Amino acid sequence: MADIIVVTEFPGKTDLATGHLLSGATGRIFWELAEEVGLTKHNISVLPVISSRPGSGKIEDFCICKKDAEREAPLWGYPSYPRTFIKTGKYLHPRLLKEVDRLIETISSLRPNLVICLGSFATWALLDNSKLTSLRGTATESPLIPGLKVIPTFHPVTIIREWSQRVIAGADLMKATREAEFPEIVRPKRTVYVPETREDLDWIEKMLFASSRLTLDIETKNNQITCVGFATSPSEAYCIPITDGRKPDWNYWSCADEVHAIKMLKRICEEPRIKKGLQNGVYDIQYLWWIWGIKTMGFTDDSLIMHHSLYSELPKSLGFMGSVYTNEASWKLMRKWEEKEVK
Repeated sequence: MADIIVVTEFPGKTDLATGHLLSGATGRIFWELAEEVGLTKHNISVLPVISSRPGSGKIEDFCICKKDAEREAPLWGYPSYPRTFIKTGKYLHPRLLKEVDRLIETISSLRPNLVICLGSFATWALLDNSKLTSLRGTATESPLIPGLKVIPTFHPVTIIREWSQRVIAGADLMKATREAEFPEIVRPKRTVYVPETREDLDWIEKMLFASSRLTLDIETKNNQITCVGFATSPSEAYCIPITDGRKPDWNYWSCADEVHAIKMLKRICEEPRIKKGLQNGVYDIQYLWWIWGIKTMGFTDDSLIMHHSLYSELPKSLGFMGSVYTNEASWKLMRKWEEKEVK
């Protein structure tokens, strides 16, 4: 049984000639990367989403609009069209969904420790979501095969077109090498405290003042600070809400309790003895000063600046850094388009 199944989108031109997937120039890039990161120590099988190659080499050749997809679906045994779009307005033709169904059945029967999806189409096939930029590098459970661990990354074709993506795909495959050792998705265990009363705030202040180092982060919306978070360790954090979108007036606290909370935050932030690390701290520090007149003291380091100093060629967003350095889920995709609703 394969430890890893690599899912590629469809055969390349060389693949059709050789009868082997990932055998051409794109294959050389993938197998070179796999060798570099030690991925090839695992038993690897390669499967395509679609067994035929589109004429232009682009999946759009196999797509139709939503209206046509809904009309065609019953003709191919589907009561309604069962999948999301691959790209905006582009839906895989229902006749080809049978091949996607077979891929899912094959993987379900093999039960590998890990599936690596190369490209947005392969990611869509296993996760029903083609947002590769947000999903890549993150171990995610497939909604189509419960319990199956999937890591999406760039297709080698993308690397050929934009060589800077090679190092990112390499980081993704390094994580895949570790994740292939076991089938479970393991997330870090953390405790997050959220105060509900003044007494809770006072207790949190006591806990924070007992620490010599904190990490600090704020969230903002419409020129307002919506919450402030602190962490005393990788496993323990404290979140102090200011707004609450579930309430008609959006206030988490009464007026007096909000003043109490902000005064507590001011004491913590302005204590120079407590060293503080931030992510994009220039933004947070100026916002705390602009909105509440809080001077953040003890600011010692910034994870964004440190990452950018080490790897200036790589993206420096928190989402990207999370995909490389952590085993967290893609938290940006936890929120629906409607900002008040969370999945």
